[in-house]
Amino acid sequence: MMKMMKKSVALLAAAAIAAGGTGVTGLGASVSRAAESEIQPILEYNFDETFETGKAKDSAGSNDAVLSDGAVYVEDADYGQVLYLDGGTDLGGSNSFLAFPEGFFDGKDSLTVSMDVNEVTRTGNYFTFTVGQDSQKYLFLKTHPTTMKLAITTGSWSNEKTASTSFIHPNNSRRWINVKMVITPTSIALYQDGELLAENEATGIKLSDLGTNLKAYLGRSFYTADKYFRGYFDNVKVYDRALTAAEVKSVTEQEAAEREAAMSDLHYVAEKFSIPNADSIKGNITLPSEKDGVKIAWKSSDEKVISTKVKENAGYDDTPAGVVTRQDEDTKVTLTATFSKDGEEDVTKNYDVTVKAKAEEVTEDDYVGYLFVRFTGTEENVTKEQTYFSISTDGLNWKDLNKNEAVLTSTIGESGLRDHYIARTPEGDKYYMIATDLSIATNGTSATWAEAGSNGSHSIVVWESDDLVNWSEPWLAEIAPENAGCTWAPEFIYDDKTGEFIVYWSATSIKLNDAGEIAQNYENHAIYYSKTRDFRTFTDAKLYHAGEMQANGYPVKVIDSTMIYHDGTYYRYTKNESNGTIMIDKSDAVLGEYTDVASSTLSSALPAAQGAVEGPIIFKMNEKTADGKDQWCLMVDRFARGQGYYPLITTDLGSGEFRMLEESEYSFPNGVKYRHGYVMPITEKEYSALQRAYGDGTYVDTYPLKEKIEEASAIEAEGYTEESYAALKTAITEAQGVLETAKSNEEVDTAVEALQKAIDGLKAETKPDPDPTPDPDPTPDPDPEPTVELPYLDVAKGDWFYDEVAYNYVEKTMTGTDPTHFSPYEILPRAQFATILHRMEGKPDAAYTNRFPDVPDGQFYSTAVLWAANVKVITGYTDSGYFGTNDPITREQMVVMMYRYADYKKYDTSKTADLGRFSDADKVSGFAETAMKWAVENEIISGKESEDGSYRLDPQGSTSRAECAIIIERFMEKFEK
Repeated sequence: MMKMMKKSVALLAAAAIAAGGTGVTGLGASVSRAAESEIQPILEYNFDETFETGKAKDSAGSNDAVLSDGAVYVEDADYGQVLYLDGGTDLGGSNSFLAFPEGFFDGKDSLTVSMDVNEVTRTGNYFTFTVGQDSQKYLFLKTHPTTMKLAITTGSWSNEKTASTSFIHPNNSRRWINVKMVITPTSIALYQDGELLAENEATGIKLSDLGTNLKAYLGRSFYTADKYFRGYFDNVKVYDRALTAAEVKSVTEQEAAEREAAMSDLHYVAEKFSIPNADSIKGNITLPSEKDGVKIAWKSSDEKVISTKVKENAGYDDTPAGVVTRQDEDTKVTLTATFSKDGEEDVTKNYDVTVKAKAEEVTEDDYVGYLFVRFTGTEENVTKEQTYFSISTDGLNWKDLNKNEAVLTSTIGESGLRDHYIARTPEGDKYYMIATDLSIATNGTSATWAEAGSNGSHSIVVWESDDLVNWSEPWLAEIAPENAGCTWAPEFIYDDKTGEFIVYWSATSIKLNDAGEIAQNYENHAIYYSKTRDFRTFTDAKLYHAGEMQANGYPVKVIDSTMIYHDGTYYRYTKNESNGTIMIDKSDAVLGEYTDVASSTLSSALPAAQGAVEGPIIFKMNEKTADGKDQWCLMVDRFARGQGYYPLITTDLGSGEFRMLEESEYSFPNGVKYRHGYVMPITEKEYSALQRAYGDGTYVDTYPLKEKIEEASAIEAEGYTEESYAALKTAITEAQGVLETAKSNEEVDTAVEALQKAIDGLKAETKPDPDPTPDPDPTPDPDPEPTVELPYLDVAKGDWFYDEVAYNYVEKTMTGTDPTHFSPYEILPRAQFATILHRMEGKPDAAYTNRFPDVPDGQFYSTAVLWAANVKVITGYTDSGYFGTNDPITREQMVVMMYRYADYKKYDTSKTADLGRFSDADKVSGFAETAMKWAVENEIISGKESEDGSYRLDPQGSTSRAECAIIIERFMEKFEK
């Protein structure tokens, strides 16, 4: 889509210029018609085509580029699809680069090279772009946050003829810039965003002096010791002449206008918008009313589950649309978005999402331990600046997990992870973790911290998890305000008033006077905040906490805030960067007015005893004091003395005072220095899972067996044979014995399997007919149905589904999952159901098309899916265009497909029933309501009995293969016999 968008907008702009107009409204001096016809690239890599491993297409000709491993296309919020080079192997990259066709630049002594660049690499020696022969003869560009350099040489680095400049503002770190290099036989000139930065008018070196069969790269140097460049590229162009300064400015402005028009195009915005985790929503979601100049109006098929209304809060920020209320069962909701823009036809899209059933509440009584997420060491290497886990049962004495090796590592951004924060969401069954994107070890120079504070990342690193063991791939979330120099020590806290996470972090920024001159460099550390619900979409950054102004005219620098809520009050602990102490303030709202809390402990006693500190952590302890009081632990990093964390305890947050602990009261593993992170209380299940995944093997995790015993013990005898239920009770007794004596996880796992086998072995009791009536006509059936012998080892006579499986076996509508297994309890996927309908119809042919991206040719279901789509029995997902081949089919989806099939066959579909007798009738989605009424009336669906004796339809529930066999038999007996 982006490919077509850039092309179409560019053509429109060119057409307007050709007609005598100015092209895109808002441009300065436009290129004249004659000039426009001349200023066309002879090579262009716009990276808009579908990614093909190893190749970037030249949209201006046939000079395709070679992409090495690690050179991939990614989506950028401001530029669409772009090229990403992952840098060197020392940072987890692949030594990635783009190679222009060898010899392309031969003899081109006058030319202009243009590219959009967003750099990540910011220190050391590297080439952003180069053309040349080897380390003796080359031309190269080096982009940097505060310096830019273009040079050409025929005598290695010592004889480079350069055009370079240094500056403080605007800083180029982590932002897109357009670079144009104008080269003539005698000069080189370097432009940024259309403005001349530097030039050398007497180089005395032509490009042809570099030789023939010239090589050219993005991201790779001719010096083997140099770094590989990590960063992003877009719109790489080569023009076969040296553009004038006026042409450079005009073309750059036109390119920017075309890009902005493309990115704000109504259809592009609608196509690209998505809802994260749409198939597993556990918390409030982001439903914006506007994106990139396009208005978005929302409707929900079930407002009580997902609300599209904005709620006003008196004297406070509004609660945005997208509040989610989880139900007792998984619930399907269709969200309809109408994208609109003045003067254009609206675009409407449906997003089918699944809101997960509400989780079991987690209370403080459930907590048995603590998880500490952190980095370690003293910046000796980048492996220390990663994610480390430690656990404790008392919050004071700690044990390393994973042999004190990193649990999670980063190969994005700077490949360093510092200042971790972790918390569970209010719903209780999801976790987010964030960290600073920074590596001091990698970028070590004499001015490391100064550069990190002014040229640092604008993003934080984010992960999500459902269990603390299995984590998503990390992603970068850009949150920094304009002119920020860094984004450090991020944390978040949930705001109940608006249903959003408030993410807050430390940052520096540059101060400019009214004339645009630098009034103050990157020294004014302050705390900023932004709001999010999904850690992908954030509001604009706002100032949260700035230090008071000092007598010298400079503010007190504040960094490293941490917060905790208790009894209607939010307490905030922040480092005073000016003197290395911790300050406290408090408020009755996350975004309310804060007042100072005095603390002689933190302002006097602590620094006197432990020196300057930073990285405060505040968390509530699971254990109360001997006299029943709640207590909290504040941990601070004794960075000035290189001693790592030190804990303090209080029973009264409001007092501001803490008890300083003796060394005998806390402990950390010998030789391990814990650095800035966070501590989160965890449940027995979480503690056990972490021990099993990352422990040293001595911990026996019995929690899975406890869960399985509880599950088995809840099963009542009624409805099962005496023999099978007795076997279950015996298995429970044996499992309880293992629970008491297990010495290894293997023993536990074996006991869990045995107990599950006993559960699976329960057999339904067959009850005799209470009032048998003799057959009045005992005459033998002259044409009896043959006895069916099923080949399935997992289907036995007497099973509640035996007859229906046999029926489908005879009719050849359902076969086994292999020759000897029917897999009656296996959940049926959508592709299998389409295949069943196709068999019912006699397996008609259907020509293959790529109608659904997830339905390739030659699969057992390919013809069935395409036939069903052609006759409108099935449709794909409207938001993605996929069919959902392997997605479990829900009961209401199955009913809808059968209803459409009945209509296709011209069966009577007019008779419907009232669904009022079912307790969950209101859960049936709008698209399925008529079909469900039809299915109930025709006894295809009869409902499931609940514990209270009521019946439910379970419309969003999945369907087992045994249940499907029953439903198919009912349908065929009703309509096809």
